[in-house]
Amino acid sequence: MSQTHLNKLKRPVERPTLCKTGYLEILMKYILALDQGTTSSRAILFDHAGTPVQSAQQEFPQIFPQPGWVEHDALKIWETQLTVMRQIFVAQTTEIQP
Repeated sequence: MSQTHLNKLKRPVERPTLCKTGYLEILMKYILALDQGTTSSRAILFDHAGTPVQSAQQEFPQIFPQPGWVEHDALKIWETQLTVMRQIFVAQTTEIQP
């Protein structure tokens, strides 16, 4: 892993303020599933009956170092997972705030 990737992993993780943004209400009302596929990251929000309420998906780069090989950048996978999760939270907090 390159030094640039290591430095990015060492930086503090932004933690949402639960009460002010409505995240706590979302976590109590729904179930968030994160799916990692070969070409994209996806987040799906379900209600407690198992019905999908919201979803978000983002592709990430495929690296082909030679024919027949594929590699992925772990940091890009992590970043896309955070992005789709944030997209879900932004969409839901907009709906639940007065």
